[in-house]
Amino acid sequence: MKNNSITVIGCGWLGLPFSEKMLEKGWKVKGTTTSSDKISVLKSMGVEPFLANFPSMEAISESIFNTNNLLINLPPGRRNPDVLQDYPKAIAQILSIARKSEQLCKIVFVSSTSVYGNSIDLIDESTNPSAETDSGKAILLAENLISQCGVPYVILRFGGLAGPGRHPGRFFAGRKELTIGKQSVNFLHLEDAIGVINYMFEHESVSTCFNVVSPMHPNKHDFYTHLTKSLGLEPPTFAENQDGWKREISVKKLLYETDYEFIHPDPMDYTF
Repeated sequence: MKNNSITVIGCGWLGLPFSEKMLEKGWKVKGTTTSSDKISVLKSMGVEPFLANFPSMEAISESIFNTNNLLINLPPGRRNPDVLQDYPKAIAQILSIARKSEQLCKIVFVSSTSVYGNSIDLIDESTNPSAETDSGKAILLAENLISQCGVPYVILRFGGLAGPGRHPGRFFAGRKELTIGKQSVNFLHLEDAIGVINYMFEHESVSTCFNVVSPMHPNKHDFYTHLTKSLGLEPPTFAENQDGWKREISVKKLLYETDYEFIHPDPMDYTF
């Protein structure tokens, strides 16, 4: 198999099952974790593990990046007061070491729709990013570093992630008089997050950016009412006067330019 080796930076809730999928497909996988306890877990799976906490003042082994492909799945850390400095520095350090590898063919960077901010009704990839949070601004700075690194890349702007261990039904259970009921849901199921990343490594789409959310957008009133009831929790209530904007993330570019088929196109039908 051509280009069948990959380094996964960040083997957490998303990176771990993605690594498992690539192993099942016969790929050689290297992976990083910030937890020494997870080293044995990765090793038992068949992943070559590395302990790394970016940005690091310690020497990072260049052998981490001796693979054909690189997935950067490193959350910025919303609670880090220095995220605007630390996160771009972490991405810059990863790229600086990775570019020394003569094997590297492609980078996929897990970004976020938070780079767009909150004020626009319909958002596609031509929408000018206007991040409002420090973490969103940090991700946007990281995207710029990726796009200028000189290696073919794909930036994936993921919506809110959901799936096993992350059930949105708990977010607003029992809350009263919410004003968000008319707003659109922009979630992405774990299986599709894994599927889209895998697709990008197995196809030639490079040096581009995609929004990635489930194609269907129920409103938050219907979505959160349905999910809280499915958990047997008290559903939220919604005020009569509600915010009018939708903030719907379009995935038309992904659907038009690729033949990826969503496993979970409708968030109302997510499995957990």
